[in-house]
Amino acid sequence: MRPKTYLYAFIQSISSAEYYRDVLRAPLWFSVRFFLISLALIGVVETTHFLIKTVPQAEQFMHQVATEVKVTYPKDLIIEWDGNQLSASNPLLQVSYPQAIDPDEYNLPPYLAQFQTSSTTLDDTTLNDAQSLFVISSNTVYMQDSNNAWSDTNLSSILPKDETFVLTTDTIDSSVDSLVEAIYMTREIFIALGAIAMITITILSTIFILIIESLLGFLLVRIYGYQLSIRDVFQLGLHIIVPAHIAHTVALFAFPTLTFPILSVSFWVLFVYIVYTNRAFLSKTYKK
Repeated sequence: MRPKTYLYAFIQSISSAEYYRDVLRAPLWFSVRFFLISLALIGVVETTHFLIKTVPQAEQFMHQVATEVKVTYPKDLIIEWDGNQLSASNPLLQVSYPQAIDPDEYNLPPYLAQFQTSSTTLDDTTLNDAQSLFVISSNTVYMQDSNNAWSDTNLSSILPKDETFVLTTDTIDSSVDSLVEAIYMTREIFIALGAIAMITITILSTIFILIIESLLGFLLVRIYGYQLSIRDVFQLGLHIIVPAHIAHTVALFAFPTLTFPILSVSFWVLFVYIVYTNRAFLSKTYKK
């Protein structure tokens, strides 16, 4: 689709109810392309806003945690990884959350993690008594979900296999600095992958919503006697969902905690308005 053609369709879709008569006359592929380009652009705007707002906060949080780990690391604690198993001088060590995280606010267990490195595997009774989000044995890390169920991952798939390290008060500063540097080196990759994922999710989730709304819209116009096909209603929806999604995005930026279904409500307000505005055209062309 040429930029000039897209720009015209975009302006008309958000400003002219009469334009939707032309939409019904246009090929379906025209509206599909318009929808995909529009949602991709909206996804870019939403992702950019999210990254500009979130990435600095995440970096600040990371530096706070790194500093906290360096300052609070116990003087007598030695944690050793031999490439296959983990050991700790305190095999029942409990690790608290960073000060920036309140476990009660997020309904989390009292502790972030607990080491039980004297064992290789842990049974359900031991895990349920741990009162922590993570439990770490000598070769496995267990994680508790919101339903209090446990999942396990082998430490060799997380920590460097066949490599060794020792954490003490003498090495913790350099180890933390190396980890932070490694995160910075890969941050662009994660940001790019996250942006692609967010844009894809925006498009796919909107398509799902549009399918549901089109089915309901089809029933509505049939109740009022208009002989619009499901294809016609879906094609109208491909254009209507764009200004509806813009309203949703603006509300998301202005009120990030808002749970009101702006997208669906905006879609229906516009759909009813467009059908009502074009009722004479629809009665002449599509009415029984």
